[in-house]
This record gives sequence, C-alpha cells and structure tokens, in this order.
Amino acid sequence: MSLLSSILCSAKLAHWLRRVISGALLLTLWSCTTAQSPDLELTMQVASAERPGVYQVSGSTNLPDRTQITVQGIRYLTSAAQSSSTSEPPNYSILARQVAEVQNGRWQTTLSLWQVAPDGRYQEAWQQSQPQTESRLQPSPTVTFLAVTDPSNRSQRLKQPLDDRGKNLAGEGVRFTTDGQWYAQASQTISASLPTGTTAPPALEKVSDRRVDPAEPVSPLNPDLRQTTVPLSVDAYFR
Repeated sequence: MSLLSSILCSAKLAHWLRRVISGALLLTLWSCTTAQSPDLELTMQVASAERPGVYQVSGSTNLPDRTQITVQGIRYLTSAAQSSSTSEPPNYSILARQVAEVQNGRWQTTLSLWQVAPDGRYQEAWQQSQPQTESRLQPSPTVTFLAVTDPSNRSQRLKQPLDDRGKNLAGEGVRFTTDGQWYAQASQTISASLPTGTTAPPALEKVSDRRVDPAEPVSPLNPDLRQTTVPLSVDAYFR
C-alpha cells in the first residue's frame, strides 16, 4: 500500500472514530436529560368539551396505579365585606367534584360545572344554593381546577411503593398538612364564563309522600353550602 493510501485510510478511520464517539456522547447526554425525575410528579391539563360548562381534565403522574385523585372545579366569590377588608377569608364554591384513578401513569375525568335550576336556567352550585345572596357576591371570571390525593392514612400506604421505585416526596406538587401528612396537588386556572341559556326543567322526584325538586336550594346544614363561606383548606377538599 502506498504512503498516500495509508494516509487516506488513517484519515477515514479517524473520521469514523470521531463520529462514533460523538454519537455515543450525544446518546449519553440524551439519556441523562430524558431520565425520569426522582421526585413525585402530578400534572394537569384542562380542555373544554363540546358542551358548554363541561371540561375534560386529565394529567400524568408517577404515583402507583389505582391511586385515587379528587378533581374539583372551584370559583372564588367576593362579597362587599371582602372588597373592603384584606383580612376577610375568601369565599368559594365547589362547582363539581369527581374522583379519577391512575392507570398506567395517566388519569382523566370530566367535570360539568353547570346545573339546571327548577325553571330550566343553567346555573352554578352557588347560584342555586344561595339565591338570596347571589346578588351580593361577585364571582371571579376564572375557575380553578384542583387535583389532589387524599392526605390521610391512605397516603402513607402510597409511600412504600414510591420508595420501592426510588421516588421522593419532593417536587412542586408535594404539600404537607399541619400534622405532617403529605399529599400531591396540581392546579390550573382558566377563564370560564357564568352559565347562560335555558333547557327543559328537571323532572320532580317523589320522596315518600312529598314531591321534591332535585335542584331546589340545599339546607343551610348542607356541607356544600358552608363551603361557600369558609377559606379553602386541605380538609375542605374532601368534605
């Protein structure tokens, strides 16, 4: 083999080796950047459905399969007293609540924020349960969607599977209650207009000898009614 041929072969070999080494380095860097986080993760995406007032809520997580996640739609309400005082706790109304279950790292559910009043008007829960105070409450133009795991003894049973998979109780979505119990949380706030329009009034249901409209205002002792006048706390998520 001539000297020129040897030089050309050596140059080609060196070029090939550089490409192989560069490719290996890129693969290593890509593997590092795409490695799963050791922290607990819970994400949320909210999308409008075809029907007004209905939303598809979904997300991903590294929580174990069959973990239950409580998903709620919440609208904050401002009263005259709160407008003039910064110390007054915020009012809010839970418009809808569903429980989603984790399957293969995903979860999803549908929330319908609108209800049907006895006269057929579409309304939200706070408008139906407190018609006498509706005019004194200023609703926020947004609705906050909240997904949380239960901060109870059940959350402690989730810790061992997370430990087995090398996951830490850390990250943006991890919270702790005052008594030290942990829970995962994700939220998203979107603009959501108040209900409009009408539909067929709901049918009356007969309970014993009394005909009851299922959409009639709730009793003052109903927990959902109290939830519109107290600050939003972790304990309130699961009432």
